[in-house]
Amino acid sequence: MFQRQFLRSIQDILAVGGRPIAHVFLVTMIITALPISSNAKYSKVLDHSNNWATANDYGSVGLLQARTARFRNDGDFSVGPTTIDPYLRYYISFQAMPWLEGTFRYTEITNRSFSIGGLASTEDFQDRGADLKFLLLDEGRMIPQIAFGLQDGIGTGLFSGEYLVASKSYYDFDFSFGLGWGYFASGSSIKNPLITFADVFSQRGGGGGFGGEANFGDYFSGPNIGVFGGMEWRTPLKGLSLKLEASTQDYQSEPLRNTFKRDLPINFGFVYHPFRWLEFSGAYERGNIAMFRTAIRANVNDASLPKVDPPPPKLKPRKSVSRNR
Repeated sequence: MFQRQFLRSIQDILAVGGRPIAHVFLVTMIITALPISSNAKYSKVLDHSNNWATANDYGSVGLLQARTARFRNDGDFSVGPTTIDPYLRYYISFQAMPWLEGTFRYTEITNRSFSIGGLASTEDFQDRGADLKFLLLDEGRMIPQIAFGLQDGIGTGLFSGEYLVASKSYYDFDFSFGLGWGYFASGSSIKNPLITFADVFSQRGGGGGFGGEANFGDYFSGPNIGVFGGMEWRTPLKGLSLKLEASTQDYQSEPLRNTFKRDLPINFGFVYHPFRWLEFSGAYERGNIAMFRTAIRANVNDASLPKVDPPPPKLKPRKSVSRNR
């Protein structure tokens, strides 16, 4: 029964044609709600270590452009590049605590130069960003795992956005659905509900500062909020997962006045994790562009991980010294 419902929903997504984009998200919400309302057997143990907790285009755990509420094992870190024209990103992501993920990212915007800011330079524009994601609620039998995150929240703010996301597993499927502000709300016509409480949430400052400071005044602000959702399927082939996502983002308000054509409101791709220390990913996004990503992974708690310095010697009690003369 579930398989028929799931396949029918996927067909509806792929056949978007000229339908209003709201229909796409309605389908996504239905897919996300299925595991919660289903009477099928619940998968009690979800393997986060090798398959589910894989990175998105930005280096943080997620789908492709979208984020999920999943986290890696405590102490895991990942480093690698992502390329999707015109962005070339280098990232380091670290699971600092079981409930906290941090990602530092360096982005080259290859179709823009530093001269756009008035500098006499032909080098590609380069941007620094830092992300944080916090676990709010662990997954239960009937409730999803919930997380809150900041993208570029303490960077220059070019890609800044906040999001609230929920993830729920169903056997070998993992479904996610979220709301986003700032960068995640591009192209959305859904009004920011926080404006009803205070007008201060209606305006959002632009990015482009020097970075290194939290942009508290912009958090949860902006006239609209974005909606995103998707799923990841852990295939029978060990280490291979497939990803599918949809969002309201239209890529018409990219940093430095970039605008990208979007032929489809969905992205799909794969991630292959053949070894504990290696991860590959590829995708077809916006209906017209390819994404490639690779990563080296490890865990600082792994005893076999080489360290720069050997561990200090264990302390031993001193030998007793005779005081007889």
